[in-house]
Amino acid sequence: NLHWNSHLNGWLSEWIGKLTVHIKVSSWKPVLLYFHFAKFLLNINYLENFDKSNINSRENQDQKEKYLYILSISKTSALDILDMLFDNDIQRLIRVSPVFFPTAFITSGAFILKLIHISKIVDYDVDETYLLNSVSFLIDILNEKISVRQTPVYEILKKLDKCYQNLKLSEKGKETDKGLDEKVDKTAELTKPINPLDI
Repeated sequence: NLHWNSHLNGWLSEWIGKLTVHIKVSSWKPVLLYFHFAKFLLNINYLENFDKSNINSRENQDQKEKYLYILSISKTSALDILDMLFDNDIQRLIRVSPVFFPTAFITSGAFILKLIHISKIVDYDVDETYLLNSVSFLIDILNEKISVRQTPVYEILKKLDKCYQNLKLSEKGKETDKGLDEKVDKTAELTKPINPLDI
């Protein structure tokens, strides 16, 4: 996994220079998004297959450190994806390509919500307010830019919004522990990579 992270970073370093010289800035921005999303999926796939049953035991400290390292890379990649929503060219592409781009953003947002919940379980410090605000911005932008409402992508966005609202309430202590677990289960379903061909 670490090898492929390094390989992806090398690929970006090599190609971004070529792209910025030969094509318009608005044309290479999607390539940067593809890179972040590929790196994000690579790392969350590792996390999904990681045995977390005894992650906090003394015997598994080395494995826990590796898990937290990959978790950190996944968080950074997810936030890099969400940060691209501030770009007007990317916002325009959401209308042009209403499947891939919303899928990349929604999947990243769902991971961020799950991260907020599991951070306490695995002793990983996060800025919950910042992360929740990032997801809130994502939901607002996609609600504005997705013009066709009768699509599976928009239905998934509504589920993400519901998970966000429930998690936000739970962080304020307004939901029971049982309710939180039910909401996180729904969020966890969203963190599975979404295949655009299935939409």
